[in-house]
Amino acid sequence: MKKRSGKKRELSTREQPPVAQIGGSEYGHLLTDIKDRVRAAQYEALRAVNKELVALYWDLGRLIVERQGEQKWGKAIVENLAADLQVEFPGLLGFSAQNLWYMRQF
Repeated sequence: MKKRSGKKRELSTREQPPVAQIGGSEYGHLLTDIKDRVRAAQYEALRAVNKELVALYWDLGRLIVERQGEQKWGKAIVENLAADLQVEFPGLLGFSAQNLWYMRQF
């Protein structure tokens, strides 16, 4: 029995399909279809993320308003929350004091 080496065998020129078989209009249609599907999936993913972020921001604003009313907290709570959230989530830019004020207005 012949021992196999760890190398993969490359196809010789004779074994590779002719360019005409992998090119042409059918290949172009396939490539276009795949690109369209990737772009559509990216768009839908972006829409889903945006929808979730809007819902989150609305919920955070509502929560801040409720707690400020219940606890009789003043305006400083928004600045404190912004500072603490920015420490906890340094890569997210949406938790500045100004943005938290906008969230309260939802």
